[in-house]
Amino acid sequence: MSVTIVEEKIRQLPENYISLVNDYVDSLLEKVKKIDALRGSLSNYADENLRKQEKDAWQKEAAEKHLNG
Repeated sequence: MSVTIVEEKIRQLPENYISLVNDYVDSLLEKVKKIDALRGSLSNYADENLRKQEKDAWQKEAAEKHLNG
């Protein structure tokens, strides 16, 4: 669904429902802000060498499992 369709559907709601939708969207935005803040604070602990290893880890493990298993 595109944003304009969602906006139109929301405009068709009764006023009290619009308030509920606004409150719900506001709560979702707060959660996103908290997640972004957490992501930023955890980036201090990121190890670039490990990230490079993790990038292909699933593929390597799956290949090993199916080729040797």
